[in-house]
Amino acid sequence: PDGYRLRVEPDAVDAVRFERLVVAGLAATEDSAGRARLSREALDLWRGGAMQDVGLPDSGAFDAAVVRLEELRLTAAEERADAEIALGRGAELVTGLTDLVAANPMRERLVAALLRAHAAAGRDSEALLAYQRAREALADSLGVDPSPELDALHVALLRGELGRREESRKTN
Repeated sequence: PDGYRLRVEPDAVDAVRFERLVVAGLAATEDSAGRARLSREALDLWRGGAMQDVGLPDSGAFDAAVVRLEELRLTAAEERADAEIALGRGAELVTGLTDLVAANPMRERLVAALLRAHAAAGRDSEALLAYQRAREALADSLGVDPSPELDALHVALLRGELGRREESRKTN
């Protein structure tokens, strides 16, 4: 009785729209172009940290919502990277993925996307260096080795099986 009530359509709230786009992107497993578009659209809604202008000190529920949104943001970034790489646009993602991996060195899916992006750009040595950094970060922080998936990606990189395109070379 002594307050105000604001009625807003759910899609008018960025956080709600973001979650819907991420869920729709995750559901589009077979459509790389659709996954890339939905993930890109979701990530375009972000400006800064989650709920950075909202101050609710000592609120466990608020803190949990912020953590959940930040986790969804990383998931959307992983989905976008995987979809863009599947579409052959991995080389364009190297800079953004490098920043994401530097901020989140324990996210093996981001590291794998960075390795693929480096390989797509023809930077195998940088991909190997990124793998080495990730391996060291996992060992130092958690005392574990990389997952079998990341190890398999590393082996494929060493064998030259990753990111190779057919090139038409003129030779004599």
